[in-house]
Amino acid sequence: MSDSIIHVVAGCYVNNREELLIVRKHNTTAFMLPGGKPEANELPEVTLKREWQEELGVTPTGHLELLGHFQADAANEQGYQVMATTYLVHQIANESHSDGDKISDNDDVSYTTEISCAAEIEEFRWLPLSSLKDSTPDLPELAPLLKNEITPKLIQRYQRFHS
Repeated sequence: MSDSIIHVVAGCYVNNREELLIVRKHNTTAFMLPGGKPEANELPEVTLKREWQEELGVTPTGHLELLGHFQADAANEQGYQVMATTYLVHQIANESHSDGDKISDNDDVSYTTEISCAAEIEEFRWLPLSSLKDSTPDLPELAPLLKNEITPKLIQRYQRFHS
């Protein structure tokens, strides 16, 4: 059974507009959180930073807060489950900020210039948390892990700290 589980590390980044960063891989339809598979003996925090840099050109910085460990059917690998160690990302830095400036929850993150798609990522979007709370009909297709497992915990956390 353990051979049918894909272990990944993912990050939830919510900007100051309370929009969640989501990504879609090439030749797929479901959006998911950015992240990826750890390399041998790689710590989860290192995996997250490496994957975000490779796929989005940004690096999570500062404290990474563990949101939890989640498991669900894989969106793109039939017959597999995904087990995700998931962090809340509070700050990101971009390579273009050579002086070390941080892009954080309190800054206005650009929709096109700061984050860019690379590697297997075809598209990124900002998904309003309010659309997740209200199950807005125009939601993009979300991976089961994000939709059924992570979203309820993320919404609960933001309602608790932002109400």
